[in-house]
Amino acid sequence: MTQKTILTLFLLCTLALGCVNPPPSLTRYATACAKNTCFKVELASSEAEVERGLMYRDHLAPDGGMLFIFPKNAVYSIWMKNMLISLDVIWLDENHRVIAINKNMQPCGQGDCPGASPDIPATYVLEVNAGTADTINLSAGDIVDFTIPA
Repeated sequence: MTQKTILTLFLLCTLALGCVNPPPSLTRYATACAKNTCFKVELASSEAEVERGLMYRDHLAPDGGMLFIFPKNAVYSIWMKNMLISLDVIWLDENHRVIAINKNMQPCGQGDCPGASPDIPATYVLEVNAGTADTINLSAGDIVDFTIPA
């Protein structure tokens, strides 16, 4: 291959296909704060995002998490299928008030995985590293402050 051919291929790859600078991630983020502790949370609002959740992740930053945004206030179930890390699952009502916490939910492989859900309808679910709820002394009735970007 000539140097001109290599340069042409490189430029085509770079400009047309985005090989050097891939397009920015489509993942949306927000900051969720409770008890003077803030987390950078990925937002899961589409059916696909909610279904995938944090599956197959082998770690979560200490200040990381995922915020599930449901279309209406209802009883939803969360499960740990294909999870690799343990999580605290924090259920929130439409006013961002903690209504329930499932602490230290354990990963589940491909088989039947039990689900967890509160008896009270929720609008949001915040997933953070296992042990976080105890570390920050989070309990039912506390507020998790966040703003969902447009």
